Amino acid sequence: MSNTPVRPAQPRRWTTLAAASVSLATLGTAHAEVRLPQLPIYHHPASQDAQLWTVASEGGEGGESGGITTGDDTVDFLANLLMIEGHLTSGFALWTAGDHDNGQAHMGHPYAEVYAGIEDKLKDLGAAQFEDELEALVDAAAAGKPDTDLQALRDQIFVKIDAARKAAAADEPKDEFTAIVNLLRKAGKEYGDGVKAGAVTDLHEYQDAWGFVQAAKARATVLDQSENASVKQAAETTLRTLAELDEAVPAVAPEAALPGEESWFLAAAAKIELGAYKVK
Repeated sequence: MSNTPVRPAQPRRWTTLAAASVSLATLGTAHAEVRLPQLPIYHHPASQDAQLWTVASEGGEGGESGGITTGDDTVDFLANLLMIEGHLTSGFALWTAGDHDNGQAHMGHPYAEVYAGIEDKLKDLGAAQFEDELEALVDAAAAGKPDTDLQALRDQIFVKIDAARKAAAADEPKDEFTAIVNLLRKAGKEYGDGVKAGAVTDLHEYQDAWGFVQAAKARATVLDQSENASVKQAAETTLRTLAELDEAVPAVAPEAALPGEESWFLAAAAKIELGAYKVK
């Protein structure tokens, strides 16, 4: 594992979406309406027809935006690939459910917040860049292109992510589990910012946490197919542990009160880290 610092992510430019409101059912009580904050939608820099503002990227595991930065460039790279997959998973779940505005917002996060921190590593690995596909995806969503067009772009992105991941983690599979651990810590921070006393106070942050958990599940499912016994065992532990978070993140747009809190994610991360101690 190398300790070369990851280049800090550069902020991109965005325009805002008017705030929405949702009704959340509390356990055993009447519905309470929660007013949600504004969600950002990525706006291509070439367009000048809307008021633009800059999203500041906060580095580190607990930053509300930007990529994960721990000081281990391979682990950070793998974790940030998972972040990209998580953002896109949330975006497509919302898009296919008919919430195109919020779906587009989440689709824009990888390019705006994460990609600048991984492009040098992609170059070092000789892996294909996918910045153009990320931009094209957001532009296609903004233009109201057919779902099949968006799905094709997503598939292209995921193929390149998978190839880059294999190049980075080929010699040290333990890095994959450490990346999941750091992703869950990030998810916990997002969850803590978005859920207070069982109520969703910031749907955007909650949906980030939901997407990150789905990305971790998807990766652990792949690792569970490994012929390496220690990797398979760690993957099984990871999947069981992630299933314990289902109550906290039941859906991309939850309707009832949530019992979870940030500590659930931190505990899950610790359990996964312990379960992967035999992986080399």
